[in-house]
Amino acid sequence: MPQILIFLFLAACALLCGFICGSIKGCNDSATNKVRARMEERDQVERLKQDERDRALRERREAKERHDMHAAELSLRQSLLSEAASTKAREEDRNADLRMFVMREAPSVWSTLETLRGEVASVSAAVADYRKRLEARGGDLHGDPELVRLRTIRNAMVRKQKEMEAKLDAAYMESVRAEITPGGSAMSEGTRRALMDSESGMREVLDRYREIGGRR
Repeated sequence: MPQILIFLFLAACALLCGFICGSIKGCNDSATNKVRARMEERDQVERLKQDERDRALRERREAKERHDMHAAELSLRQSLLSEAASTKAREEDRNADLRMFVMREAPSVWSTLETLRGEVASVSAAVADYRKRLEARGGDLHGDPELVRLRTIRNAMVRKQKEMEAKLDAAYMESVRAEITPGGSAMSEGTRRALMDSESGMREVLDRYREIGGRR
Protein backbone atom coordinates (compact mmCIF):
# COMPACT_ATOMS: atom_id res chain seq x y z
CA MET A 1 0.00 0.00 0.00
CA PRO A 2 2.71 2.53 0.81
CA GLN A 3 4.41 1.73 -2.49
CA ILE A 4 1.23 2.56 -4.39
CA LEU A 5 0.91 5.86 -2.60
CA ILE A 6 4.52 6.70 -3.36
CA PHE A 7 3.98 5.83 -7.04
CA LEU A 8 0.85 7.98 -7.24
CA PHE A 9 2.67 10.82 -5.51
CA LEU A 10 5.55 10.64 -7.95
CA ALA A 11 3.17 10.45 -10.91
CA ALA A 12 1.32 13.49 -9.61
CA CYS A 13 4.60 15.35 -9.21
CA ALA A 14 5.60 14.47 -12.74
CA LEU A 15 2.31 15.69 -14.12
CA LEU A 16 2.55 18.87 -12.11
CA CYS A 17 6.09 19.50 -13.35
CA GLY A 18 5.00 18.92 -16.93
CA PHE A 19 2.10 21.33 -16.51
CA ILE A 20 4.31 23.96 -14.89
CA CYS A 21 6.98 23.60 -17.63
CA GLY A 22 4.33 23.78 -20.35
CA SER A 23 2.85 26.88 -18.77
CA ILE A 24 6.24 28.52 -18.47
CA LYS A 25 7.08 27.64 -22.12
CA GLY A 26 3.73 28.97 -23.25
CA CYS A 27 4.29 32.20 -21.36
CA ASN A 28 7.77 32.51 -22.82
CA ASP A 29 6.48 31.89 -26.35
CA SER A 30 3.71 34.43 -25.86
CA ALA A 31 6.14 37.02 -24.51
CA THR A 32 8.55 36.33 -27.38
CA ASN A 33 5.79 36.73 -29.95
CA LYS A 34 4.69 39.98 -28.38
CA VAL A 35 8.25 41.30 -28.39
CA ARG A 36 8.70 40.20 -32.00
CA ALA A 37 5.40 41.84 -32.98
CA ARG A 38 6.38 45.09 -31.28
CA MET A 39 9.78 45.04 -33.01
CA GLU A 40 8.18 44.39 -36.41
CA GLU A 41 5.68 47.18 -35.79
CA ARG A 42 8.49 49.54 -34.79
CA ASP A 43 10.49 48.55 -37.89
CA GLN A 44 7.45 49.16 -40.11
CA VAL A 45 6.89 52.58 -38.56
CA GLU A 46 10.56 53.43 -39.08
CA ARG A 47 10.37 52.29 -42.71
CA LEU A 48 7.31 54.45 -43.26
CA LYS A 49 9.09 57.42 -41.72
CA GLN A 50 12.15 56.80 -43.89
CA ASP A 51 9.97 56.51 -46.99
CA GLU A 52 8.35 59.81 -46.09
CA ARG A 53 11.76 61.45 -45.61
CA ASP A 54 12.95 60.04 -48.94
CA ARG A 55 9.81 61.27 -50.69
CA ALA A 56 10.17 64.75 -49.22
CA LEU A 57 13.84 64.87 -50.22
CA ARG A 58 12.99 63.70 -53.75
CA GLU A 59 10.25 66.31 -54.07
CA ARG A 60 12.61 69.07 -52.91
CA ARG A 61 15.25 67.92 -55.36
CA GLU A 62 12.74 67.80 -58.23
CA ALA A 63 11.39 71.21 -57.28
CA LYS A 64 14.92 72.63 -57.29
CA GLU A 65 15.61 71.06 -60.68
CA ARG A 66 12.40 72.57 -62.07
CA HIS A 67 13.30 75.94 -60.59
CA ASP A 68 16.83 75.80 -62.02
CA MET A 69 15.50 74.72 -65.41
CA HIS A 70 12.92 77.51 -65.41
CA ALA A 71 15.59 80.03 -64.40
CA ALA A 72 17.88 78.78 -67.18
CA GLU A 73 15.07 78.97 -69.74
CA LEU A 74 14.16 82.47 -68.57
CA SER A 75 17.79 83.57 -68.77
CA LEU A 76 18.13 82.09 -72.26
CA ARG A 77 14.89 83.72 -73.38
CA GLN A 78 16.00 87.09 -72.05
CA SER A 79 19.38 86.65 -73.72
CA LEU A 80 17.75 85.78 -77.03
CA LEU A 81 15.35 88.72 -76.74
CA SER A 82 18.23 91.05 -75.93
CA GLU A 83 20.24 89.69 -78.83
CA ALA A 84 17.24 89.98 -81.14
CA ALA A 85 16.66 93.56 -80.00
CA SER A 86 20.33 94.41 -80.58
CA THR A 87 20.24 92.76 -83.99
CA LYS A 88 17.07 94.62 -84.88
CA ALA A 89 18.59 97.92 -83.72
CA ARG A 90 21.72 97.29 -85.79
CA GLU A 91 19.60 96.35 -88.79
CA GLU A 92 17.49 99.48 -88.40
CA ASP A 93 20.61 101.65 -88.17
CA ARG A 94 22.11 99.94 -91.19
CA ASN A 95 18.88 100.30 -93.14
CA ALA A 96 18.58 103.97 -92.15
CA ASP A 97 22.13 104.73 -93.32
CA LEU A 98 21.56 102.86 -96.55
CA ARG A 99 18.24 104.59 -97.13
CA MET A 100 19.72 108.04 -96.60
CA PHE A 101 22.53 107.26 -99.01
CA VAL A 102 20.35 105.82 -101.77
CA MET A 103 17.63 108.47 -101.39
CA ARG A 104 20.29 111.14 -101.72
CA GLU A 105 22.07 109.63 -104.70
CA ALA A 106 19.37 107.69 -106.53
CA PRO A 107 15.86 107.91 -105.05
CA SER A 108 14.31 105.64 -107.68
CA VAL A 109 16.60 102.79 -106.61
CA TRP A 110 15.28 102.91 -103.05
CA SER A 111 11.71 103.03 -104.32
CA THR A 112 12.34 99.93 -106.43
CA LEU A 113 13.95 98.14 -103.48
CA GLU A 114 10.98 98.91 -101.23
CA THR A 115 8.64 97.60 -103.95
CA LEU A 116 10.66 94.39 -104.16
CA ARG A 117 10.59 93.98 -100.37
CA GLY A 118 6.84 94.42 -100.36
CA GLU A 119 6.39 91.81 -103.08
CA VAL A 120 8.64 89.37 -101.20
CA ALA A 121 6.50 89.80 -98.08
CA SER A 122 3.35 89.29 -100.17
CA VAL A 123 4.60 86.10 -101.77
CA SER A 124 5.88 84.77 -98.40
CA ALA A 125 2.43 85.34 -96.90
CA ALA A 126 0.83 83.58 -99.88
CA VAL A 127 3.15 80.59 -99.44
CA ALA A 128 2.37 80.36 -95.71
CA ASP A 129 -1.39 80.66 -96.27
CA TYR A 130 -1.52 78.12 -99.09
CA ARG A 131 0.69 75.68 -97.16
CA LYS A 132 -1.58 75.95 -94.09
CA ARG A 133 -4.71 75.27 -96.16
CA LEU A 134 -3.03 72.39 -98.01
CA GLU A 135 -1.79 70.80 -94.79
CA ALA A 136 -5.24 71.05 -93.21
CA ARG A 137 -6.61 68.95 -96.09
CA GLY A 138 -3.82 66.38 -96.01
CA GLY A 139 -2.22 67.60 -99.23
CA ASP A 140 1.32 66.92 -100.45
CA LEU A 141 3.50 69.63 -98.91
CA HIS A 142 6.45 68.72 -101.12
CA GLY A 143 4.95 67.89 -104.49
CA ASP A 144 1.90 70.15 -104.80
CA PRO A 145 2.43 72.11 -108.08
CA GLU A 146 1.02 75.41 -106.81
CA LEU A 147 3.03 75.31 -103.59
CA VAL A 148 6.17 74.47 -105.56
CA ARG A 149 5.45 77.37 -107.93
CA LEU A 150 4.92 79.85 -105.09
CA ARG A 151 8.07 78.71 -103.30
CA THR A 152 10.10 78.99 -106.49
CA ILE A 153 8.88 82.55 -107.01
CA ARG A 154 9.55 83.49 -103.39
CA ASN A 155 13.03 81.98 -103.32
CA ALA A 156 14.03 83.71 -106.54
CA MET A 157 12.78 87.06 -105.24
CA VAL A 158 14.50 86.63 -101.86
CA ARG A 159 17.79 85.82 -103.59
CA LYS A 160 17.46 88.88 -105.79
CA GLN A 161 16.55 91.09 -102.81
CA LYS A 162 19.60 89.95 -100.88
CA GLU A 163 21.78 90.36 -103.94
CA MET A 164 20.51 93.88 -104.51
CA GLU A 165 20.93 94.83 -100.86
CA ALA A 166 24.49 93.52 -100.91
CA LYS A 167 25.26 95.56 -104.02
CA LEU A 168 23.74 98.67 -102.45
CA ASP A 169 25.77 98.07 -99.28
CA ALA A 170 28.90 97.80 -101.38
CA ALA A 171 28.01 101.03 -103.20
CA TYR A 172 27.36 102.75 -99.86
CA MET A 173 30.70 101.67 -98.40
CA GLU A 174 32.48 102.75 -101.57
CA SER A 175 30.87 106.13 -101.20
CA VAL A 176 31.93 106.30 -97.52
CA ARG A 177 35.52 105.47 -98.44
CA ALA A 178 35.46 108.09 -101.17
CA GLU A 179 34.21 110.74 -98.72
CA ILE A 180 37.01 110.12 -96.22
CA THR A 181 39.71 109.99 -98.88
CA PRO A 182 41.45 113.34 -99.43
CA GLY A 183 40.32 114.73 -102.74
CA GLY A 184 37.68 112.02 -103.13
CA SER A 185 34.10 112.62 -104.20
CA ALA A 186 30.91 111.45 -102.55
CA MET A 187 29.84 109.45 -105.60
CA SER A 188 32.29 107.69 -107.85
CA GLU A 189 31.40 106.45 -111.29
CA GLY A 190 31.69 102.85 -110.04
CA THR A 191 29.20 103.57 -107.27
CA ARG A 192 26.78 105.14 -109.70
CA ARG A 193 27.01 102.17 -112.05
CA ALA A 194 26.41 99.78 -109.12
CA LEU A 195 23.27 101.68 -108.15
CA MET A 196 21.91 101.67 -111.68
CA ASP A 197 22.69 97.95 -112.06
CA SER A 198 20.88 97.27 -108.83
CA GLU A 199 17.77 99.09 -109.93
CA SER A 200 17.81 97.35 -113.29
CA GLY A 201 18.15 93.94 -111.67
CA MET A 202 15.31 94.61 -109.24
CA ARG A 203 13.00 95.80 -112.00
CA GLU A 204 13.84 92.70 -113.97
CA VAL A 205 12.87 90.31 -111.21
CA LEU A 206 9.70 92.28 -110.46
CA ASP A 207 8.69 92.16 -114.14
CA ARG A 208 9.38 88.43 -114.28
CA TYR A 209 7.35 87.90 -111.11
CA ARG A 210 4.37 89.68 -112.62
CA GLU A 211 4.72 87.93 -115.97
CA ILE A 212 4.58 84.41 -114.48
CA GLY A 213 1.48 85.28 -112.52
CA GLY A 214 2.84 86.21 -109.13
CA ARG A 215 -0.37 88.13 -108.47
CA ARG A 216 -3.05 85.58 -109.21
